Amino acid sequence: MSYFTGTVVAPPPSAPGYYNGSGGTYGAQGGGGGGGAIYANSNLASSGQILFAEAMAGAYDEAIPVAVPPPSVAPLPVYQSRSPANPLQGQFNRYDELNSMIQSMGDASGARANGERNLEAAQRMYDENDKLLQKNRASQPRAERRLHRNAHPRFLHYFQFDREGKVKRLERELEELRADERRRDELKKQYAAEVEQQRRALANLQAYESQQKQAQREKQQIFDNVVDTQPPTPNLSNLRYQINQAESEKSIEANLLQAVERSLSQIDGARNLFNQAARQLREATGMNVGAGVVNLGQGYRNDRRFGADDMAERMMQMRRDQLLNQARDTALRAADQLQAAFNSFPMEARVRYPQLTATICNAPLPNLRGANYFGTLAVGWAFVS
Repeated sequence: MSYFTGTVVAPPPSAPGYYNGSGGTYGAQGGGGGGGAIYANSNLASSGQILFAEAMAGAYDEAIPVAVPPPSVAPLPVYQSRSPANPLQGQFNRYDELNSMIQSMGDASGARANGERNLEAAQRMYDENDKLLQKNRASQPRAERRLHRNAHPRFLHYFQFDREGKVKRLERELEELRADERRRDELKKQYAAEVEQQRRALANLQAYESQQKQAQREKQQIFDNVVDTQPPTPNLSNLRYQINQAESEKSIEANLLQAVERSLSQIDGARNLFNQAARQLREATGMNVGAGVVNLGQGYRNDRRFGADDMAERMMQMRRDQLLNQARDTALRAADQLQAAFNSFPMEARVRYPQLTATICNAPLPNLRGANYFGTLAVGWAFVS
């Protein structure tokens, strides 16, 4: 089939030889193959009936008289060919089918949840009945032994008051147990059938829900495919740009948070070391107080024959000096670690959050490198001797 490639123009209202149809008034010019011009009024051009004009152009090419439009009428845009069918129409139809199917299926997840509750209720009734049935069967041997013992008495059972009445009562109780066993055995079968029925129903509901979810996934996939095939709108491009910027900012903030957490971890370690040094210092203080008490006792006695007191005081002083040097070394390690934590604190955090980080890493660190164990020990020996 050949397509019209001429110029669509608007005809004059009284142009002769025009076909009056339901879509408007138009005429054809040219010969053979529809190569002329189609006259179309505004109603025809705006309603999309140019395709119909194409088809009729060849048919009326020879049968309809030709009329030349007046030159004062401006031509409409050139129509080159018929627009091809929408390649996404099949996906649109499938999308509508899936949407209708999903809506007709209702709340499959809710139905599956109800099926699970029904199965749990049926299983609970079955378990309770089975528990009572087992208890009944466990009680029957004891009831049978009691009945046999009272129905066939030996020794002191002959002297039991109203033994025959008790035998009848035990027989009635045993018969009630057996009747209850039969009843619960029937109930067990009914509950087992109900549990099996609920299990099959739940399996169907799960398959139903799986089918609905599969339809939802396919529907979403069609939607995504159609959206991806279309050129992005300015708003969508702007949103994607903002998302990328937000992801980049999030990555930067995450790295910054990790750096701050590492610095805080080092600060916690330094604080633990400072606490350890404080404990050692308190222990050294205790040793110093003990040595002072021993020295005070020697002063009251004013007797050098007690060499044991001198040795105890000397040992306490040595332990005191040792603890002092250990506390100093621990405090030095804590200070070094704290200074390293201060140095490793990210500068970017200070730039981004100046108010929050104004007081961080702003602690004064004293110089603790004055004490020495061997020097203190030498001084101690000098005073002792």
